Amino acid sequence: MSTDLRGLWLLTGAWVCALLRPDPIVAAPLAAVIFVLTVLLLRQRHATGYAAPWFTAPLLLALAALAMVGLSVVQPHCELPGPAEQTRRARVEFRETVAPKSDGRVQGRAQLLAYRQSDQHSPAWQSCTLDIYLTLPKAPPEHAQTLEVLLSLERNETGGSIDWWGRGLSEPSVLSHRAVSIADRVKARLPAMLEGAPEQGRALLPGMLYGDRSGQDEDLSAAMKLTGLSHLTAVSGSNCALLTALALRCLRALGLGRWSSGIGALTVLVLFVVFVGPDPSVLRAGVMGAIGAVALLSGRERGSLGVLSFTGCILLAVNPSLAAEPGFALSMLATLGIILFGTGLSDALGRWIPNLLAQATAICLAAQLTCLPIIIALSGSLSPYTVPLNLMAAPLVPGITVLGLFALLLAGALDPLAQVLAHVAVWPAELIGRAALHAVHWPGAARPWPEGAAGLWLAVVVSLGLSVILLGRLHAERPVEQRTLRFALPMTLVVIVAAMFPLSLLLPPRLPSDWDIALCDVGQGDGMVLNAGSGAGWLIDTGPPESEIRGCLRSLGIRELPRVFLSHEHADHIGALPQLRTSDLPIEKIFIPEGFDPSIVPEATVLRQGEHGGTPELSYAVLGPTPGERSSNPNDHSLVLRFEFDTAGESVASLVTAGDMEQESMAALLRRRPIPPATVLKASHHGARNGGADIIEAVQPQLFLISVGAQNSYGHPHAQILDRARAVGAKILRTDHSGTVLVTFDAEQIRVNTIHWPVR
Repeated sequence: MSTDLRGLWLLTGAWVCALLRPDPIVAAPLAAVIFVLTVLLLRQRHATGYAAPWFTAPLLLALAALAMVGLSVVQPHCELPGPAEQTRRARVEFRETVAPKSDGRVQGRAQLLAYRQSDQHSPAWQSCTLDIYLTLPKAPPEHAQTLEVLLSLERNETGGSIDWWGRGLSEPSVLSHRAVSIADRVKARLPAMLEGAPEQGRALLPGMLYGDRSGQDEDLSAAMKLTGLSHLTAVSGSNCALLTALALRCLRALGLGRWSSGIGALTVLVLFVVFVGPDPSVLRAGVMGAIGAVALLSGRERGSLGVLSFTGCILLAVNPSLAAEPGFALSMLATLGIILFGTGLSDALGRWIPNLLAQATAICLAAQLTCLPIIIALSGSLSPYTVPLNLMAAPLVPGITVLGLFALLLAGALDPLAQVLAHVAVWPAELIGRAALHAVHWPGAARPWPEGAAGLWLAVVVSLGLSVILLGRLHAERPVEQRTLRFALPMTLVVIVAAMFPLSLLLPPRLPSDWDIALCDVGQGDGMVLNAGSGAGWLIDTGPPESEIRGCLRSLGIRELPRVFLSHEHADHIGALPQLRTSDLPIEKIFIPEGFDPSIVPEATVLRQGEHGGTPELSYAVLGPTPGERSSNPNDHSLVLRFEFDTAGESVASLVTAGDMEQESMAALLRRRPIPPATVLKASHHGARNGGADIIEAVQPQLFLISVGAQNSYGHPHAQILDRARAVGAKILRTDHSGTVLVTFDAEQIRVNTIHWPVR
């Protein structure tokens, strides 16, 4: 093959060094390695058939790493002084479009621009740019840009491009507004044009055209992420490459020359970047997309790969934090896939489908292959339906893009035609949305992936192995190589699929019939079921709106709910209640704590501290909240309950759950009313640090259950909480690792079963 891969070594050295941020002391051994390799390079006498000796690659890697170490010394790095948890008044800006959640919160990637101590009256603002993940209790006004807000900050100790987690403690004041551009006005016309269009297509089309996901509800967003289709609704290098390739082909079809068509296509790309919004991620995607499109259409992979590598190194030198940013990785890897596989896949597909469609499909497939490790790292799972669904979506994307963008361009000038085009474009988007929503209910839809570095390296090995075989298959010249690789590719796919998705995944799980506690995998939320016998279950919280709590109850054989306990009014605990009300599961009584907004569930009964009920086999006692205490934070008046189970033995098994009650309120409750030890403790606030460790010390559980979403943006559970649970000898079980957890109490032991995907 003619592709020169040496530029990738240069990019790898810069990327790894920017990611690991090594101490400047490593510059000395790096310089020594470079000196030795340079001497060897100068002394090497190699045959004319070889362009460079074998050690050229490590030499380039070391040179790039040394350059990054040197830049880290001279570049100023901002640090927020103080402890790992602190409160400061800060000026912040969101870096992405954010839409309110069902409970009114907004959250997303943001930048902290300046800060000051919250207890100072007239301090000087300290300029400091940090990447944070910001959560505000209420959405800021439309077009607000720079906000001033009192933040609770927690240092991100897990790595990545986010430095701190920020939670707003006050209503933000707006310091500046973003100017309303012509592009904003054009985008505002799209919802009006889509009036009456199918729901899922109407929600997906803005994202597929210009990266706006704000119209997607939580169910659709979760489904797109789980099925590996969420990349379709983000502006990435593959999107820009697709647009550039389509524009170039159309201009050539109109009779324009190569140079005129190229300039016209790049002009279209520039206008698209300006239209979407020239923020750094979109600019990166535009540059990468242009490189990928030129490589695909010109067949010059050799030069394009060098340009891509050099561009990546420049971006990392300017902003080393990009090394840990998923958007940068997706743009780079998507463009790399297009350069390496685009031409070959396009030629292969062109034998069966028109060239224009073949090129568009090749872009989508090539980008999907090389981006696989990042997609898995972001979702924490891999669906066996990801590849088939992307194959289904790939031919639809070009039509959606072309028709949708033409509709936007014609809006205002030719409204009737624009509306027709928008409604035609929305139907393939509707098909993709419906497919994603249906696929999450198919057997084994959420196949968990090993966590941490092991899982990431496994994904890299799978992607790299398939890439090497496919690259060899596309560029093999000798008949023996072609026959071998033609056989190797399908066999490798069969082995990978057999290893990751065994046939047992297609069968319903066999669950124990004598379970006592089921902690359902409802994502980032809480949903727990207690077995009351004869198909009856007591439900503690329902999970968020997109949770599969109904499927969990159905799989557990629950046919009625005599008791439903709602710990507090946050959506991640009661969001699925409307689904239960409209289901065929009869609900006898709903209980809420003092302080719960009665208008949410008018028919509910308020439980007060000291009350108890149930049967000899299963009973409950209300431990909190403390009567009469008032707080603006609903977490602090969460229902604290102790359940006892008849185990037919000498000891009584018990469970304590406290919703999301935070540390200060729990400490006050424990001072007034000590909680006796219990067998099982459900972690407060999904294992967050502000859930506190006092209750762990008081309860001394044997099992510590954590209901938490995989790869959640809050950093839950916190390492300090996990350490305290281990210190008291508790076995830790988490839904993000184990799926749904079933606990059975026997006379002499506790049995635990885990279902490694959400029970449906």
